[in-house]
Amino acid sequence: MLFSWKPAGDPDGDDVTYSVFISNDENFSNPVIENGIETSTLPLDIGTELQDGKTYYWKVEAVDTF
Repeated sequence: MLFSWKPAGDPDGDDVTYSVFISNDENFSNPVIENGIETSTLPLDIGTELQDGKTYYWKVEAVDTF
């Protein structure tokens, strides 16, 4: 499965990384996966990292370190 989102821009031109939160509950009280990544996509394997047939919620936060 490939998660993808529109890339964020930084007005100062600084690098932007992303944190991806995936949870089996909509409140994200117990995230299954949290990654700080440098691209606007995240491939995950069903069966290895996610369970087939289960509902997941996901959100992405852009992070500017400056």
